[in-house]
Amino acid sequence: MLEKVLFYKSFCEIKALISEWCSSADDTIKNMANSMNAKFEKYWKKSNIALAVAFFLDPRYKKKAIEFYMRKIYGPLLYHGKLAEFTVVVKQMYEAYASSFSKSSTGHNSSANAEPKRSDFMVEEDDDDFQNFLYDTHGKAGEGEIRDLDKYMAEPLLRVPSDKFDVLSWWKTHQEVYPILSLLARDVLAVQVSTVASESAFSAGGRVVDPFRSRLEPEMVEALVCTKDWVAASRKGCNKGVASVLNDLEVAETLCANLTLEDLEEQEKQFSSDDEE
Repeated sequence: MLEKVLFYKSFCEIKALISEWCSSADDTIKNMANSMNAKFEKYWKKSNIALAVAFFLDPRYKKKAIEFYMRKIYGPLLYHGKLAEFTVVVKQMYEAYASSFSKSSTGHNSSANAEPKRSDFMVEEDDDDFQNFLYDTHGKAGEGEIRDLDKYMAEPLLRVPSDKFDVLSWWKTHQEVYPILSLLARDVLAVQVSTVASESAFSAGGRVVDPFRSRLEPEMVEALVCTKDWVAASRKGCNKGVASVLNDLEVAETLCANLTLEDLEEQEKQFSSDDEE
């Protein structure tokens, strides 16, 4: 998805910004950034490589864009090692798909181009190894054949406006040029970035029931839930009766807050005189 490809850019920008705040001269900002970074690192370690691979599979960015953001995050001394780790992951993923693709292609070709039966004595024991060596398309030797991955990385970056580019459609139209890499792109780009809303994932409010709330009686919980529903309904204008009651309560609270001690004493005297009469 385009959102998943572009999400890596935002992910790296957030990482770089939090790292900058962690080195702030302001202690308040520094402490807050360290607290944010502790939680953000948990998501970064789990999603960093996966999002980077999706970003790499966009022909507008490729490895050059990964290098830019890694240099920005890790600095000029450490980014080389991180970039090398990423390259190893991409190659391992490609080799896994190449192996599956080679097996499926070999099985298809052998069934389509079946030869007449030969006598058993004509088949040598090492014939299978010999055939595998000859037609191995993903081995290290390569025999001069350029792999999809190398071809893709050698091609210049695609210059297309973001609003007019569909990365999935591009891979679909180029699957004959990159038969193996297109399979990898199809699977990687089909994975959703997240199924949880960002405001929920990074909410500052705790979702753990504290000891006070865990001791509430069922009746009190029901009353609180109902009150919350009434307040929400009144805000939407769905329950005018409740809204008027809430308004009256607010007016009463305001009047009580404005009463002085002298006013209270005067009202108490008035009540006592009424009782005597």
